[in-house]
Amino acid sequence: MRITDSRGVSRLAQLLYTGAGWASLNFIVPTELSRGPAQIEIVRTDGSRSAAQTIIADVAPGLFTATYDGRGPAAGEVIQKFPDGHEKTFSPSECTADGCRTVPIPLSPRISTTARLAGTGFRFAGQTADIRAWIGAVPVRVLSHGPADAPGTDQLTIAIPSGLAGTGETDLLFAVNGALSNVVRINCGQFGGPFP
Repeated sequence: MRITDSRGVSRLAQLLYTGAGWASLNFIVPTELSRGPAQIEIVRTDGSRSAAQTIIADVAPGLFTATYDGRGPAAGEVIQKFPDGHEKTFSPSECTADGCRTVPIPLSPRISTTARLAGTGFRFAGQTADIRAWIGAVPVRVLSHGPADAPGTDQLTIAIPSGLAGTGETDLLFAVNGALSNVVRINCGQFGGPFP
């Protein structure tokens, strides 16, 4: 994969994943590229090529989903801290042969609930960035953001207020300096349990 930036400089991009028949590609955008319009070119082993236009920017927030299409159940982990000090961690989604679905998150005022969401495109936002998140139409507190352990992957940690208990499956999205992410799904289950 080759990316030619707005100054005409071409660089190779590291491929992370290719889908069957090149249906989808995950790659790391080289940090040395100039911001602005760019061309992405895929060169296959048989010599054939495909090209597309894109924009290189410091921030292009996106959240990963269990369905890999950016529209389904959120990918990441939910962390709940109980009054007695113990913690429980589980995924906000699960997949079976029948597909992927959201996992209900039991909420209670006695339990601190956060979600660490996997995504990309916001590691360069900076510590003073204006980052806002919503579950449904309700603003939720952003606790942290930044690079995750996997190459090209970022993470966003939000607090899930107990007042959302019983909301069920709903939309989740966030914005970085006004740039909106994709919309994913999360399930704020019934009040107080059952706990996974």
